[in-house]
Amino acid sequence: MLIGENMKWFFVVLLMLAECCTPTWAQSPFDGTWKIDLSKTKQPTRPDVYLLQDGQFQCLTCDPAIDVKADGSDQSITGEECYNTVRIRVLSDQTIEEIDKRNGKTMRTLRIEVSPSNKEATFKLTDMCNQKAVPVRVRWLAQRVAPAPAGAHVVSGSWRTTKQESASENALLVTLKLENNSFTFLDPTGQGYSANLDGTQAPFTGGSGKTTVSVKRLGANSVEETDFKDGKAFRITVFTVAVDGETMAATITDLPQENTIQFFLIKRK
Repeated sequence: MLIGENMKWFFVVLLMLAECCTPTWAQSPFDGTWKIDLSKTKQPTRPDVYLLQDGQFQCLTCDPAIDVKADGSDQSITGEECYNTVRIRVLSDQTIEEIDKRNGKTMRTLRIEVSPSNKEATFKLTDMCNQKAVPVRVRWLAQRVAPAPAGAHVVSGSWRTTKQESASENALLVTLKLENNSFTFLDPTGQGYSANLDGTQAPFTGGSGKTTVSVKRLGANSVEETDFKDGKAFRITVFTVAVDGETMAATITDLPQENTIQFFLIKRK
């Protein structure tokens, strides 16, 4: 993906948010369907860094980092579970597009449009990195915090996300259930997990990778999820339900990037 690591794991988390229709899940403060309030999202402070110059594109904060030709052809990459080729197209002096594919099938598209002032940018992402290939759409705004090098395309430089502008419904909903010693997480694209609260790792199913999840309870209203790839922890999410039982905070820490984003969710009636 041409998407920076901040937004990459931001979007991975969004994909895990879901809707379900099991009315009997009302035994713990977590149980039920929750919806993200984008207006209250606390954005990460670490910027994403791109360089498009001399026919080469680099995403310096992506994980794995991207370094491919920007000639409109499919370029092979390694280390990404969702896709194995990246295509960079320069659409204009202000706009570029990335198309990510797995074995020839489009899995993601991202368009970055830089404003005439070159100080703001709009990111438009469509992601189908799930086993059902269900499209999930997200749009966000970013502000330039470091200039493009001389002679580089204006998308180059450092960009900090300022606002999650919109998202499709399937990117905003999560259904949770805590019952006995098990915590369950499910989304409408078919992704989710059910893990014991003793820290035992369980598979995250329905996605494009081989992530595993461990869960432990921090308190009556708080649960911590740790995500693993190849046996190594790479993300921690803490769900904390407010005393009123109507709102919940989800704080996500990206361990390799040492960055944090926080969502606030409202319980659906």
